[in-house]
Amino acid sequence: MKWGWSTIWNSFRFQVSKFQVESSHKEFINFLYMAKGSNGEVRSQAYVALDLGYISQAECDDLIRRCETLSRRLYNFIEYLKRTPFEGPKLREPGPVWYLNEPET
Repeated sequence: MKWGWSTIWNSFRFQVSKFQVESSHKEFINFLYMAKGSNGEVRSQAYVALDLGYISQAECDDLIRRCETLSRRLYNFIEYLKRTPFEGPKLREPGPVWYLNEPET
């Protein structure tokens, strides 16, 4: 079970970083809302896993606590982003691009 959660978490972190780079401000906020919904699904699945005997009450409680913490953090991050003027890289004005020159041989 631990391997599965770490794989999901790493995938989530990758998707967030990818979305931050390739999306607009509004799209990123929508993505975070989807992540918040997925977090709720994980919470529901924790109760199902408990009912089916796959995890103990202590493991379920720990998972629910982590999900609730993540949900609050996502909510606070979304609210913060709503208050900021940043529009995301997709809508930025193109600026200078800096390249490293190849060393002369």
